[in-house]
Amino acid sequence: MFALLDTSSVPSELRSYLPLMLESLLELPLERDGKIISHDEVVAQLNDDTVNSSTSIGIGSHGMFTCGSFSNSATLVLQVESSKYEKGLTWLRELLYKTVFTVERLKVIAMKMNNSVSQVKRCGRSVVAYVMKGLRYSEDSNVMKNGILQQNKFLTEIIENLDTEAGGKEILEKMETLRKIITDPANFVLYLAGNLDYLKEPVEAINGILPDGVNALQKQQRLNVTPDYKLMKQDSPLDGCIVGMGCLESSFFFQTINSITDYTDPDLPALMLYLQYIIQAEGPMWKQIRGKGYSYNYRMSTKVHEGLLYLIYGKATNVVGAYKETKDIIQERLQSRQWDSTLLDSARSSIIFNIIDEEKTIGSVVSLSVISYFQGVDYQYNRRFLELTNKVTVEDLNRVGEKYIAPLFATNNVKTAVVADPAKIDEIASGFKKLDLNLTVYPSLEDSFLNKA
Repeated sequence: MFALLDTSSVPSELRSYLPLMLESLLELPLERDGKIISHDEVVAQLNDDTVNSSTSIGIGSHGMFTCGSFSNSATLVLQVESSKYEKGLTWLRELLYKTVFTVERLKVIAMKMNNSVSQVKRCGRSVVAYVMKGLRYSEDSNVMKNGILQQNKFLTEIIENLDTEAGGKEILEKMETLRKIITDPANFVLYLAGNLDYLKEPVEAINGILPDGVNALQKQQRLNVTPDYKLMKQDSPLDGCIVGMGCLESSFFFQTINSITDYTDPDLPALMLYLQYIIQAEGPMWKQIRGKGYSYNYRMSTKVHEGLLYLIYGKATNVVGAYKETKDIIQERLQSRQWDSTLLDSARSSIIFNIIDEEKTIGSVVSLSVISYFQGVDYQYNRRFLELTNKVTVEDLNRVGEKYIAPLFATNNVKTAVVADPAKIDEIASGFKKLDLNLTVYPSLEDSFLNKA
């Protein structure tokens, strides 16, 4: 059971409250039959009645201070046994509409969230991703409102304000206002997946999802879906930066450039095959980057919902060397226009396996169905993509290489984020400058552009 919620109409001053609201929904007291059920009872009963329950900003988010794809949406997900189908729908209604915000519970949850900040700030992968988001996304987006430093500052203020009567009252009012916006039927779509053979009168149970006083829309409509590329900054003076992290012994690197924004773009199969060829085991990057010990992890991928092409290194011992090798690999490919047939067949097989793997279990098929709804594609999409992948020619690969991969190393419209040991950031920045990448140096995350007053 998925409650899919559109947050597009949430005003900027309330958007920072969204992570706190979603984190608290499963841990609040609620009103039932005129009585208040304590949060302890709610948690215990919810555990008894569900197989799994979760909330997130975007689709597929599993961490604090991160958003999944299509980040202008929020989700409440319940998994229940077929015999508890009606009870699951009742829980959805109660969690969305009948939970009671209290000063005590919000303070406990806000403190728990704030205590997670220090742990996230020690993760190089999380911080470099956050820095890249800051280079790309609008400050009013859910992605940035849910950022590490933004939430740290916001939660600290919330905890202080909850200690005062006036502050507590104002926060409770804002939480109720936010709830009213995102649970309005115009912003709410219910997605259900299950075996209808085991469900008695499934439609009748759905009719009771809205509480008294909340009227359903007269005409059924799709959820308003905002792709993430529409949430990007129109222009940003900062093209790249390197941030010091004292807890790191290695470096983490993200680089992005604008790319495909449509899941049905005819170039997408060829681009994905190109990237898989480059990054696969025993492939060019595996031999010249991991094989030489420059970086333990590496990846190139395209995220259509963001309209971005990514180049990533993780746990890099020589991040400048890794970048130079990657640049040489791509330039050699662009010049020679030659492809190893064995590696090409292997890359094609890997893509086919990954696509088939998305449908290996009932749960994965359900998740695929939900994300397909947001992507605007039908249930035959993967099958068509497999067919198109098999038809990709060497000429197609060379064409998409020139169109999408080559610009990554032209420095125009490229954004670069690096995190590393503070003692090495000047040396790394100097190394990248020789490769025509000018990075602004920040001694720490707190000293960076992300920590604006």
